Amino acid sequence: MFESNSLIKNKKSFWVLPFDRKRRRLLKLSGKSFIKNLYNFSMLLIPAFQTALLEQILYECVHSNR
Repeated sequence: MFESNSLIKNKKSFWVLPFDRKRRRLLKLSGKSFIKNLYNFSMLLIPAFQTALLEQILYECVHSNR
């Protein structure tokens, strides 16, 4: 009975590890892709934000001279 319990414990740990490794690998990959996508999205937003900011500054300059 003791041997069967230890085999069951070993079997559990054997099956948990590969799933845990896969989970960690997926988390690492999804984390990298999330950061990469966030960086790409922010690179797209920066010029749009700068353009909107310049338009607002120009608008305020033009309308403040009245």
